[in-house]
Amino acid sequence: MLPRLLYKILASLVFKLFAFSSVIAQTEFHDDSLKIVENANKILAVEIDIENQEEIIDFLGQGVVRQNELAKDLIQFYLARFYYLKQQLPKAIIVANRNIEDNYNPNDSDAKFFNIKGAIHSLRREYNLAIQSFLKAAKGYQNQGNELREHVIYNNIANIYLALGDHKQAYHYSKLCFSVYGQYPMKPNFLSFLGILIVCENNLDMLDSAKAHIDLGMKYVDTTKDIQGKILMNFVKSEWEYKNKEFHKAIPFAIKSLRLSEQYQLKQFVIMSEILLMNIHNELKEYRLALDYGLSAKNNQKYYSNISMQHSITNGLSVAYAGIGEYEEAYLFIKETDSLKSIDRSEKNKRSMDSLLVQFESLTHKNKILGQEAVIAIQNHTIERRNNVLIIIGFTLLLLFLFIISFFIYNRQRLKLIKNQQEVEIANAITASEEAERNRLSSELHDGLAAELTALKLELEQHNSISERVFFMLNKAHQITRRISHNLSPFVINKKSLVDALAYLVGNNNVNGNLSFYSNVSNDLNLKPKVKTLLYRSTQELLQNALKHSNATEIVVQVILNKDMLTISVEDNGVGMEKELIHNSVGLGSLMNRIQLINGSLDIDSSPNRGTTIFINYKIEK
Repeated sequence: MLPRLLYKILASLVFKLFAFSSVIAQTEFHDDSLKIVENANKILAVEIDIENQEEIIDFLGQGVVRQNELAKDLIQFYLARFYYLKQQLPKAIIVANRNIEDNYNPNDSDAKFFNIKGAIHSLRREYNLAIQSFLKAAKGYQNQGNELREHVIYNNIANIYLALGDHKQAYHYSKLCFSVYGQYPMKPNFLSFLGILIVCENNLDMLDSAKAHIDLGMKYVDTTKDIQGKILMNFVKSEWEYKNKEFHKAIPFAIKSLRLSEQYQLKQFVIMSEILLMNIHNELKEYRLALDYGLSAKNNQKYYSNISMQHSITNGLSVAYAGIGEYEEAYLFIKETDSLKSIDRSEKNKRSMDSLLVQFESLTHKNKILGQEAVIAIQNHTIERRNNVLIIIGFTLLLLFLFIISFFIYNRQRLKLIKNQQEVEIANAITASEEAERNRLSSELHDGLAAELTALKLELEQHNSISERVFFMLNKAHQITRRISHNLSPFVINKKSLVDALAYLVGNNNVNGNLSFYSNVSNDLNLKPKVKTLLYRSTQELLQNALKHSNATEIVVQVILNKDMLTISVEDNGVGMEKELIHNSVGLGSLMNRIQLINGSLDIDSSPNRGTTIFINYKIEK
């Protein structure tokens, strides 16, 4: 056994050497991938103005040394991304679908194309298709072992559900994303993901949880490079204070969110911050300031049209104008507000969150590229600094580690095998002992008690003064003794087929006429004696349980053969059983363990007052 183990270790060592050479080859591809990213950024920055698709592909591939499938796949991804960011969505979807349908798919590389399809469908408001694409992307990244990228996708899905107004589902996916991403506060998108989670919590009135997450996020606001995250953190902090009626505390954070949004020209966040400030100042009865923010938000709507925001703006302006006494203007805005109240709430939520989703996806791609470039640069620098001495030491330690692990696994498996064999031997010994005891009891009942009852009957028949009731009771005792003796005796099992033995068992116990038997088996099943005995005794035990405990008026025993699957069922229309009683039953647990010894299974279908059906399933060996 040991030489074979050493062979496996050496084979594994050879694989590790091959894997290391693959890392070196991968390093060369990293250089090519950085070149492709650089070329893509030039096109997106409008440094190069190219419309023809072949010319775009040629430009993306300039300077790439290894024109292999990996490089071609990455070029196609940036081609689709180029069309997406240029709002040429039909072209983008064609490129994505074409690459998903091709045969080149190492390590689930289609994930990035499903991701961009999700973004395209989101932009088109095709939310179901977007969620389906994002879930396929997440599955691909999961198969790659790329946990962080997988959970970025869950945040994309959370944004879609926010757009649909489904805050519970949005919270589910946002929390799923942050369950992993929360461990990496220095990652580029940490605050963006945290901000989306807090938006969900604020909308679900989970203010305590939102406060804890706000406190966490504010620790990183001043040092982060995630602009959207910084804006969102200030916004949700202000919104949280507003919901808690701490209006003066809310103002500085809303103003900071506004200033950052203006600096980076993120119009939807500008409008969101201005609406929040308008509402805060209306609450403080500072109507002139509220009016300034409301009119600015209304003016900014020419850059970002959103009916839901328009409703909030006109409503806030009507309050502000009424506050300063200009009731005619207030009337006009309240009238406009009323005309917008017929908007379906879910449609309003879709429109208000749609731009946030698109903007977030765009910034996510940019931040991920920056993060990937930094990671690639660090990895290349680390690989270049490795020397031959460290490699030799590493492989020596690896060899020793693999040897110890393999030896540990071998011993563990060996002990497990020995334990299983001992358990089977003990179970077989118990079964054999039980069968011998049944045989002994059957003989004593048949040759002892039954014979004595027969003799007593003959003696009593000679006395005319004995009543018929005594004879009736004596006959009944004799029949019960005979039935018990036959149930215990292995004679029926040894001399008959399994089906005939079970039919005899049912007939022998059918004293009240409430038992019936059915089988579609006409030929001998040719079962091993141990299997045949165990199946018979198990059915006998189930039948006895039904007779004793079910209070049933009808009990049916069936033996059905479907190809090579033998199923024996005992069904009654009695009181049934609670699930807790089934799980805690020692008898059923013991029976299940015995059936598993022959690789069979026991299935129980029961509920109170609906009867019980128990199936014994056994696959017949050919």
